[in-house]
Amino acid sequence: MCNSTIQFRLSFVVALVALVGVCGICSTAYGDSINVVNAMTQGATGDGTTDDTAALQDAYDLAASTTGVLYIPNGNYRITSSLVFGSGTYGLPGIRVFSDFATIFADDEGMGQVLWVEPASYLTLEGLNLDANDKATYGAYFYKVSGTGNNISQIRATGAESHGFFFDMSQVGAFNGLVAKDNAGDGFYVQDSNGAILQNFQALDNGGNGITVVSDALSAGVHINGGSIERNGGHGIELIGLESPTVIRDVWIESNTGDGILVNDDVKDVIITANGIIGVGSDTNFAIHVEDGAVGIYVSGNFVQRSSGNTNYAEVVFDGADSTSAVAMMNFNRYSGAQRSTSGTLMVPAPEPATLGVLALGLIPLLIRRSKKAKA
Repeated sequence: MCNSTIQFRLSFVVALVALVGVCGICSTAYGDSINVVNAMTQGATGDGTTDDTAALQDAYDLAASTTGVLYIPNGNYRITSSLVFGSGTYGLPGIRVFSDFATIFADDEGMGQVLWVEPASYLTLEGLNLDANDKATYGAYFYKVSGTGNNISQIRATGAESHGFFFDMSQVGAFNGLVAKDNAGDGFYVQDSNGAILQNFQALDNGGNGITVVSDALSAGVHINGGSIERNGGHGIELIGLESPTVIRDVWIESNTGDGILVNDDVKDVIITANGIIGVGSDTNFAIHVEDGAVGIYVSGNFVQRSSGNTNYAEVVFDGADSTSAVAMMNFNRYSGAQRSTSGTLMVPAPEPATLGVLALGLIPLLIRRSKKAKA
């Protein structure tokens, strides 16, 4: 081998070693990439004893200013003040933070949250356990994390003194595969987050509601799609003050203390469909409860079932609403088959003439096929 070739290869190795020193390249399964900052290389230990706050924050800041990618290896990371992620702007470049389910736990009384995520539109955050450890108010607080460029997924929040996840003005973004468990407040508190999509989630064993969606200063309609809400101390889902469309569909809601879904009297324009709601907590609560004053509420195609010790038939109940403001139809109750208002009248309005016309048109091809088959 000629000297020039050897010299070139040695120069390449020296340059690569220098790059490792700057960027903290992973030495794990992700170690072949020169674009990944490794939190442990930057001084985090993950041993559950050392205060890793500064090392984790420094690793994030380095990734944000250089490669755009931070890897947090599996471990138990003790922190004594909130970590701050996010770009602070809505533009590119974005940043990706990922882990194979490392645990970051609070270890200082009175912390606001384990993780504060500030304004961002191109943030990927995945694979973390956030343990508030009965010391932080929230597991994660998402402030103005808006836009479809965000990918927030596979995050677990436990042990918060209040809510597991707090979404504040985080609009038009998808949050996928989040788990809120054993928090003192709500699993998810979604405020002023119009157009946000919460999907494939779990809200389990929280002290408050599984999910609260509320409008404080902005319109706040959301899409809640595909998840499970079980054994929470309040309602499964509670809607408060919403004035833009909200959709709740394909959610399993079981054994919560309050109503399965409660729609407060100041809510407008909600579709509740294809949900399974069983085991309502007491005789004074209902599977789906729409308060008088709510407008534009459509409830259809839900399955409801009471718990074995509950004499309430888990009805779909409207407090004094009529078919001009709320509609319930084709909801199935295993025990009674009934849906009613508090006065006891069935809330199954007759189809509109236009709807009957559409149904008739839909039957025509079927009748033609049957006619041809009979002639054959």
